[in-house]
Amino acid sequence: MGRRDPDVKATVKFFRSDQGGRDGPTPADSLRCILVVDDKNFDVALWLEEVGSVSPGQTVQVPMSFVSPALAMKHVTLGKKFFLRDYRRIAEGVFDEICVTGTQ
Repeated sequence: MGRRDPDVKATVKFFRSDQGGRDGPTPADSLRCILVVDDKNFDVALWLEEVGSVSPGQTVQVPMSFVSPALAMKHVTLGKKFFLRDYRRIAEGVFDEICVTGTQ
């Protein structure tokens, strides 16, 4: 998936390594992983250009795009919590903003 307008913006807290989080920082530009909400799994890209590389234990607000926004957006509401997985749970977050232009 190439860079496109975000579907949502969210505050994401990456777990520390000793809490089961990533062993090191994310790439500086984007992170592709699984977002779990309502016990459903969705492929998602976190666009990190504005915040840069994110280290375990850090909390950031990031724009995100779903691979299948038509399916995923049915489960998105402001304030709803979710988890990010990359083989294991690496972060938890909450939806802060729905980006209308990204939901086509």
